[in-house]
Amino acid sequence: VNFLMISRDGDIRGTCGQRVYGLDYYYNINDVDFIKKFNPTLQYVTCEQQMCLCAGETLINKKVIPIHVN
Repeated sequence: VNFLMISRDGDIRGTCGQRVYGLDYYYNINDVDFIKKFNPTLQYVTCEQQMCLCAGETLINKKVIPIHVN
């Protein structure tokens, strides 16, 4: 997930609704404690969507490609 969006309800997510930062929840800019809570650990996130409409609304099937980091 390389692109972020803020949804109408204030959630920070991938353009497809994917959770980011390796979390199981969304940060929300409308949260009264947002400034205190927003301290993400930047890390790679594998998109969990089955189909993608992100890049130019192009429909792309997903495929997991293992990457080994030394």
